[in-house]
Amino acid sequence: MYDEAVKVYPNNVDLWISSISMEQDQLSQEFVDTNERLLTVLKQATTACPQEALFWLVHAKQLFRSGEHAKAKDVLLKAIPILKEEESILLALLQIEMHLGEIEAARERFLKNLPNSSAVFHMKYALFERHCGDSKRLVEALNNAISKFPKFDKLYAMLGQYYERKDDDKQAKEIYLKGLRACKKRSVLLWLLHIKSYEHQLNRARSLCEEARLYFPQQENIWLISVRIERVNKSIDHANYLISKAIQIVPHSPRLWVEFINMAPTPKQKVRCIQAMNYHEHSSILLTRVGIQCWKEGNVERAKVWLHRAIDHNKDDGDAWIAYGALLKKLGNTNAYEQLKQYVQRLAPSHGPTWCTYSKNPKNSLASSMDILDMAVSDFYPDTSSVTLSTYISPSTDDHMDDQLELLND
Repeated sequence: MYDEAVKVYPNNVDLWISSISMEQDQLSQEFVDTNERLLTVLKQATTACPQEALFWLVHAKQLFRSGEHAKAKDVLLKAIPILKEEESILLALLQIEMHLGEIEAARERFLKNLPNSSAVFHMKYALFERHCGDSKRLVEALNNAISKFPKFDKLYAMLGQYYERKDDDKQAKEIYLKGLRACKKRSVLLWLLHIKSYEHQLNRARSLCEEARLYFPQQENIWLISVRIERVNKSIDHANYLISKAIQIVPHSPRLWVEFINMAPTPKQKVRCIQAMNYHEHSSILLTRVGIQCWKEGNVERAKVWLHRAIDHNKDDGDAWIAYGALLKKLGNTNAYEQLKQYVQRLAPSHGPTWCTYSKNPKNSLASSMDILDMAVSDFYPDTSSVTLSTYISPSTDDHMDDQLELLND
């Protein structure tokens, strides 16, 4: 139907988007490979509507995901003369040059375009230098960017995290505080990082959490870190008080419900799962948690059903893929796991606290989706009692340059 429609209206962008979305839906069905068909439609879309950056980006992304990096680069090189002012095209090209090992060419392209670029472009350049391991250039890039864009919170986050990796906690705290003041304390990201920097100083961390909740009374991650600060410091009674209060104030947060479940004694966790599902029966986060609950209870077949449901509801939730992959490996189902890896590579999930802990790690900046899955699955254990702050912070901090290729949702 869409084939005929775009022939009659070849310049209709909405029709092309619908056609591409239909092909993507076909690709995301049970391991059905219609990649060639999708690539054909994308090529036709860029020819019919060359001024639409979205089509060039999605075409390059699909080639990139298929391992055809050189062809993806060629697509973007063709787009640049047509869309000279489109920064997203340039950033996607730079990402591919990194994957191809063309570091000096990428650096030269970055520096050439840096003077008149946006705050995001400056941040991506800093990420590039971090990937290259050049600390001097990284710090210089971030300081220059902060002087030019003093209210862009992610720049302070990256600089503070750099000092944390250097074990200079004092400097990191100063950077986070400077960023909060510049943003007038309206950055959730910087609040999270600033609180985490006082992780083992309970009174100070608690005070910061209380202040952050005044600015963001219904922000789930602020409540989560408030609860986890108490748990890390063994203040269990206060943690229980806070999670109960959080559930009342933000009842529609799946992450808060998962925390509520995890904090319950083992015999009560199943009851809390049922209670949570009354609020979020279609949340991949809670469906994954219910699947893990079944796994913990030894009912692996039920666990597979729930984890499969989680993936069906949100194919972009990397944590659901991790749990399902770990269960398949635990069952010794090697063929199914390898098939799952191919599927993950094709869909490239990008969300989930655990997934982002691996994907946002600077050491994994060029890792494929299959690599991320393998790493996460090898470390996975269905233990819901451990407490860490990092998994609630990392998803928001360091964006991969690859995010420029994620402009059309599956």
